[in-house]
Amino acid sequence: MLPMTIAFLVLLKLNGSALPAADSHAQNADQVAVRQDATSRCGGAHQPGDKIVCLVTFARAADFTTVYITFNLQTDKRPSEISRVINVSLDNSRRIDEKTYEVSGVLPSNLASGTYSLSAITAVLSSNGFRIYENGFGFTSDITMEFQNPLPPPAKERQGPPTILLGPTTEFVLVEAPPDVPPAVKQISGIPPGEESSFHQTSGYCGGQHSWGDEIKCYVTFDGETDFKELNLDFALRTDRPNGELGLVPDFSFNQTKRIDSHTYEVSGIVTACLSGRYSISWMVAERAGHQTLFYDGKRGPEITSDVAIEILRPNPNPFPDIERIRSEAGSAAK
Repeated sequence: MLPMTIAFLVLLKLNGSALPAADSHAQNADQVAVRQDATSRCGGAHQPGDKIVCLVTFARAADFTTVYITFNLQTDKRPSEISRVINVSLDNSRRIDEKTYEVSGVLPSNLASGTYSLSAITAVLSSNGFRIYENGFGFTSDITMEFQNPLPPPAKERQGPPTILLGPTTEFVLVEAPPDVPPAVKQISGIPPGEESSFHQTSGYCGGQHSWGDEIKCYVTFDGETDFKELNLDFALRTDRPNGELGLVPDFSFNQTKRIDSHTYEVSGIVTACLSGRYSISWMVAERAGHQTLFYDGKRGPEITSDVAIEILRPNPNPFPDIERIRSEAGSAAK
């Protein structure tokens, strides 16, 4: 299975954060001269600086913000390249017709040599989430890349053992601070303070049936006064994973926080692409000024008990169509 790192990174981007990425995106920031005379074939033999271009065609019209392609190393890493990364993402994409996206990227200088397979394609749907298509599950492709890195390894890999410096020692005394006991959660509800129970009939109610793209507002009330800057509510799937929804995540979270009074906060967000089914609150994170973080997860802090349940309906039509083919250029073999 594809590491969840990719999913996490896309979530960071959806939440408005920069996407520095796992090994894959980190190396794309590596400065390397683009080889102007190199082939741009999606797969085949390549070196650092090669710009490669792949065409991804979906089974029907798609309207994605971004499409990524990830190649993962399939062979053993050479001992001399121990610090080099073993995956790379092509993260420049543009739509060239209603079903096809051109995805490209420059291969970095800190990528390990070896055979790489096209392992995954990630399609991002604006702020409404993403789907990860894994090779063998969401599509099938035998595209591979033979990457040879002729550049010398980083200097730190060629040096001998580190020099051990001996000097006077300093004794440190560890003073343990008293534990910070998080204030207890009194209630999590879809009804704001002062409203009647009929409020749940509105579209933003925290509970009931919803679809991707819906904005939901939840109200968290604590037993005592609080001074939190932000709350993050995570909802997890409680029913069986449905068939036919490969590549979608089993959770979503909200973190847009508004303080209503000294005890109550409004926490809102957009339902991003996720598996259909019944969801309930899994955990909550509360952040105070100075980046002090308190956890409500039953492990690192109190457990949350709430009867809030959200039913996510399967969209029709599904905005993430299947992948029809992947190729280097028009007319080339598709897999």
